[in-house]
Amino acid sequence: MIKKRALVIVLVIVLAVIFVGMFCFYLGDYYALNHLSMRKTTPDQLTRAMQNDDYYSSFRENTVIFTGQVIGLSVKNNQTIVAIKTDTTYNLNCQINGLTQLEVGHTYRFLADAYLASREKSGLLLNDCLIN
Repeated sequence: MIKKRALVIVLVIVLAVIFVGMFCFYLGDYYALNHLSMRKTTPDQLTRAMQNDDYYSSFRENTVIFTGQVIGLSVKNNQTIVAIKTDTTYNLNCQINGLTQLEVGHTYRFLADAYLASREKSGLLLNDCLIN
């Protein structure tokens, strides 16, 4: 009798934990989908935010859209790293999967999920950029 009662209690607890987990997942998903946004910005605003340590608090939930002049291109592991001109002491690089037809000196419009960015020694790297 005691074993049966203990089994029922354990089963109820397990089901409650599963339900709470699923509910929390739903709330997180709901929040994320309702707070996604596109945000127009500039290369200088992005690099200043990273330099001042407020990049993630400012842009974390945004897809950033910006226009920038290409000042350098390099290819590494089938990825193109695009150096974008800024008027700050920080560099802005955009990593694009695959090879591109971009040309140094031309201006392009870029999109990137801000949360995928990473800090480099002297700048900001936006991963998985797209050209618009």
